[in-house]
Amino acid sequence: MRTHGKTKQFPYIVFNGEDYAESSLIINCLSSYFNIDETKGLTLEQQGIARAVQKMVEENFAWYVFT
Repeated sequence: MRTHGKTKQFPYIVFNGEDYAESSLIINCLSSYFNIDETKGLTLEQQGIARAVQKMVEENFAWYVFT
């Protein structure tokens, strides 16, 4: 059992035999496959806030967890 993807990035998933690393790629892959619009019902302002929080967590939170 592997503990990380081929790119050694976290998080990662193996979906339909393909490795997907980085949360935004995982979200895009699964949203597309299952035909889900994760921003449905959000205003443009809310979509912007959601994107900002996602990027902030991706770029900064990992430093606190893994250091």
